[in-house]
Amino acid sequence: MKSQLKAGAILSYVALIINSIISIIYTPVMLNLLGQSEFGLYSLAASAAAFIGILNFGLGNAVIRYTAKYKALNDGEACSHIYGMFFIMYGILGIIALISGIILTFNSQILFSNSLNVDEVHALKILMAIMAINNSIGIG
Repeated sequence: MKSQLKAGAILSYVALIINSIISIIYTPVMLNLLGQSEFGLYSLAASAAAFIGILNFGLGNAVIRYTAKYKALNDGEACSHIYGMFFIMYGILGIIALISGIILTFNSQILFSNSLNVDEVHALKILMAIMAINNSIGIG
């Protein structure tokens, strides 16, 4: 058991280091490919989409926990019920994420017109719409 905890801790640190290295390499490459203005728009849209992505609520861990619990108890019926409940919850959260993304996308001109020009707001709307759809599909 202790070796599994050590391995888990080591893997967490390795994942953290790899994510940091990727971010350090990724940002300059994206800046060179997109340019400063477009990268800023992309980052702004990604930040807004991340707020919508919070609707996931970490339910994946709950699915794993209850699946393991009911599999250990050999309770297939309870496992089926829990899958049905999570399916409905993810569907509802996906719809809420899509509605939130649509509202945020259509109001982006109001929210960002003071700091962005018309072309940038238009590009931001497209990016936010794509990311909102992606988030809602990812959640639902």
